[in-house]
Amino acid sequence: AGLEDPVAMVKAAADGGADCVFLGPGIVPAVAATLGATRSVGLVVKVTATASRGGVPYQEVATATVERCLALGADAVVALLPFAAAAALRVNLR
Repeated sequence: AGLEDPVAMVKAAADGGADCVFLGPGIVPAVAATLGATRSVGLVVKVTATASRGGVPYQEVATATVERCLALGADAVVALLPFAAAAALRVNLR
């Protein structure tokens, strides 16, 4: 299970005793009912994504706001902020 079946992935995580699942904001609505049925599994939503495929290394961009993640039911949010000198001017969290 994984991106092709996110509901099965969340169920497997819950059945395996996971404390939380770590998801992007776009996939949360697809698994919301499953997460709601098992409140023993927390939801952590990533608010950044790597946009380096265009040739610019270490480029992180915002994909959601904290407020949006809270509206999705997130228990926590996480942002990747690369610690590389070349990335200093490429992190855009606006």
